[in-house]
Amino acid sequence: MQIIWNINDYESEDENVVSLGTFDGVHLGHQSILSELKEKTANRNLTATMITFEPHPQLVVNKEERPSVQILTTIEEKIQIFASLGLDRLVIAHFTLALAGMSPERFVDEILIRRLHMKKMIIGYDHAFGHSRSGNQNLLLKLGRERGFEVTVLKPVVKNSITISSTKIRTLLLTGAVKAAADLLGRFYAISGQVIPGDARGRRLGYPTLNIRTYSQYKLIPKAGIYATLTGVEGKT
Repeated sequence: MQIIWNINDYESEDENVVSLGTFDGVHLGHQSILSELKEKTANRNLTATMITFEPHPQLVVNKEERPSVQILTTIEEKIQIFASLGLDRLVIAHFTLALAGMSPERFVDEILIRRLHMKKMIIGYDHAFGHSRSGNQNLLLKLGRERGFEVTVLKPVVKNSITISSTKIRTLLLTGAVKAAADLLGRFYAISGQVIPGDARGRRLGYPTLNIRTYSQYKLIPKAGIYATLTGVEGKT
């Protein structure tokens, strides 16, 4: 998988089928978008490209009276998951207040068309981006007709009678419902980070533990409890 860290210094040499969003969790809904991207590029001279925003937009535009969003996937985790799912190209757009204030028309023209040579766009049913989230499906369908690119709007993905979203997965994890969250993610929820020294209380009790400093201070930690886990260390599980 090709990773583009700075969209402002990049211009694609090929034509792309594009989707953009935060994709926090890379859950089954996000994976349906990737499947559609891959289907649209199969046997065609097109590249499946996803644009993700880093840091999470709510960490940049969040109001002081609201708690900071807790993220499901750090950018390192997101890269690993997308690579395992067979994405061609991941573009990481640094999210700033300036980008948040950019009109969707300008973003489409300057980034998606001029830099990525976008021919098709795949979006979820509730997708919106740009200033005041005005880049919704109605505007994108209109821009597609005017600029000459195809827009496909996907239906919501439902599992266990739940419409999948990052918000619902966060709620499940914070209440300790890790099995239900895994069903919506399509895999076990994971925490990665650096193992650091602790107080060794567990070792003295006969139950040694790992103390992990997560790669992001905003990483969501499930409700306090005792969980069965799989741990990967130096390539072994």
